[in-house]
Amino acid sequence: MKYLDLKINSEQPRTISVAITDKWNELSCNQILYIGLLWQSWQLMLKNGASMQVAKARLLVSLINDKTPKEIKEILNLLSQIDFEESDVNPLALTDFIFESNKLTKNNFPIIKIGWFKKLYGPEDRLANITINEFSFALNFFNSYNKTGNEEFLNNFVACLYRPTYKGWEVTGDRRKPFNPFTIEQHLATVKKMEFAYKQATYLLFAGSMDSLSNEFKRVFSKADSEKKTTGTKQTFLDVILKISGGKFGNFDQTKDQNAYLVLKELQNLLEESENNKGKK
Repeated sequence: MKYLDLKINSEQPRTISVAITDKWNELSCNQILYIGLLWQSWQLMLKNGASMQVAKARLLVSLINDKTPKEIKEILNLLSQIDFEESDVNPLALTDFIFESNKLTKNNFPIIKIGWFKKLYGPEDRLANITINEFSFALNFFNSYNKTGNEEFLNNFVACLYRPTYKGWEVTGDRRKPFNPFTIEQHLATVKKMEFAYKQATYLLFAGSMDSLSNEFKRVFSKADSEKKTTGTKQTFLDVILKISGGKFGNFDQTKDQNAYLVLKELQNLLEESENNKGKK
């Protein structure tokens, strides 16, 4: 949290103190939904070199915490009076962390209610409880959505990660029905009714978690990218993982339901060991 004193130059000079969220994982639910709703528009503006001043000003207001609507209205009025030349900090710069790098790994929406009775359950923080097959399918839809902007890919992506619950989930601790790519369509109609902002919030969570995982397991993702470029883009991430593991995790059926994080960690160790052995020769 960043605490900022806004100095107002008027007939009666005064200062107003505000608390502004300055980290991805400290964003409130409403803040994440606001960012999710406008994320694609912002990316298009940045791509086209459009001015972000108005967008950042509105974002800044959404990042202000613990203020009533009446106080927010007053802050907006006061912001319009700020003498930026004499201000120690340009308030709009406090929104830069949103555009510099997505570091969101906290899932603020473990349960999403749709309509009166339906609920879908999402993954844990940092995607800690998803299988490697689930990760592979979600990644494919995620990449397709990035390339095309087609919401159908976004719907399928969300349907991979958000699923209904089932009896006996206490055994695994994961309230979601076990992932099965052949049953995604069974709750796709429910996902389509989900508000767009929630879908985008899921997108942001996955993107931030991917950034975290790819930094922790750099050798794995680098090797996977290299393999995919060599062998073609039709292979899934899991296909590539199985190939570069050299059978370490068994065949497809033996591997697909294993925890994604543990598979990535084990493969990272395997690649490091292989590199060390090559260095000794």
